[in-house]
Amino acid sequence: GRGRALARFCRQHHALLLKNLAFQRRNWKTNAAIAAFPVLLCALLVAIQAVVDRELDRPPFRCGCEGGHCGIQHSTPIQAMSCEVPAPPRWPALVQVPVVPAFVHGRPARCSNASCAAPVSVLLTGLNRGLSQSLGRGLFPDLSPSDYFLMPKTMNSSSSLDHLSRVVPGSRTLPAHELFVEPGLVPNETLYVIQSKCSWQKRNVSGNSDGGMPLQLDMECVQGLPLWCASSSVINRRLFNGYKRANKRRRSNEFLAGYDFLDTSKGLFHVYILYNSSFSRDNGHHSMTVLRVARLVNMASTAYLKQVLPGVNAEMRLEFLKEMPKAAIKMKLDLTTLLDALFFTWTVQLLLPVILTYLVYEKQQNLRLMMKMHGLKDGPYWLISYSYFLSLSGAYVTFFAVFGSLIGLDIFRLNSYVIQFLFFFIYINLQIVLAFLLASFFSSVKTASVISYIYVFGSGLLGEALLKLFIEDTTFPKSILNEYYIVLHVY
Repeated sequence: GRGRALARFCRQHHALLLKNLAFQRRNWKTNAAIAAFPVLLCALLVAIQAVVDRELDRPPFRCGCEGGHCGIQHSTPIQAMSCEVPAPPRWPALVQVPVVPAFVHGRPARCSNASCAAPVSVLLTGLNRGLSQSLGRGLFPDLSPSDYFLMPKTMNSSSSLDHLSRVVPGSRTLPAHELFVEPGLVPNETLYVIQSKCSWQKRNVSGNSDGGMPLQLDMECVQGLPLWCASSSVINRRLFNGYKRANKRRRSNEFLAGYDFLDTSKGLFHVYILYNSSFSRDNGHHSMTVLRVARLVNMASTAYLKQVLPGVNAEMRLEFLKEMPKAAIKMKLDLTTLLDALFFTWTVQLLLPVILTYLVYEKQQNLRLMMKMHGLKDGPYWLISYSYFLSLSGAYVTFFAVFGSLIGLDIFRLNSYVIQFLFFFIYINLQIVLAFLLASFFSSVKTASVISYIYVFGSGLLGEALLKLFIEDTTFPKSILNEYYIVLHVY
């Protein structure tokens, strides 16, 4: 009986295989197009890369030139990134001044009030309240009227660095990734000088920077007030609630920084500085953002020296910041690196809708039911279907791996091809099994097609924002989710 059953299975398998081969031979163009689809995607990526490279080769993205001489002094902050800088210019250390609504709507008050932001507020706390508040009052050295009138309206690099190192200058511009050009000191910007009392009027200052770049900006005094908080956690909460979308009033009420002086005393200086790190635009594809934090540290150091050494002209000057020298570079945007994970995740999943719609179509047309009426069992049907999907998926990922390596996708070039083969073999089997599972939930080809494509593109877009966190979280239960949400494996 067992031998007869095996013979019957083999005959049914052979007959169905011949029928399927004849059918696929008639549809060879469709199968070839599906298998070669990664080639089209790789070619499209290469074409887009060529367009981007041609755009980045235009003058707005090349080092600025004037009179045959090129350099950062003739460049915008974007152009300066491609310039050769053998001797980087010195720039004064600025603080990140909150946007205008943040210091217009506030009023001086205790920090227990949700709207306690002053014109420019600094939040304070510490174990020794008296000492902490005294240090807070010394954070903003004043520029006296006599010093103001002695300050030249036309400054050279040395005089500007000397004057600005004595006060707390700031800017509302976004910080740069590289400090070859300080965005807050480019022409037509406003430089804010934060002081405890504003006793001088807005003025225009011009001159040249250390690297010969022209300075043409407005200097404006902004009042800075220290506000006391009960603890560091209160400071952290107030800093967060200062964002427009973090409070019920939907009103920006930001703070300059927060200082927790902890157990600071006359013989011990111990401070914890809280600041707005959301200006950091680091995403792993370019250099880190130079956040304006150095001046915040210097403010606390100078205030402490003046507190413990009264009557002595003690100060800790932070005169300038500067970058390391660099060679000229050509600005590039490598799409193969930028889109590596997303492009890979989308491409390898695009076979899922194809397999799913194939299975649902047979279900919708009752093809399996008709086969059963002719005596065909489930075993040969599943085996032939699985073999077809495995062959199609194997050809698909092979084309993808070959042409992905040719165009320079790091995920192919930097990994062992043996490991890639094992990974792809396991993945395409999981994807076929998932398609068989999902096919049992659909009776319409259109519904299955729409849902599967939403799944593919949605999971790819969620990769960087959500899946990355799940992968890095050791407490997340990956074992269960991995069985049904295989895109987690892929990403």
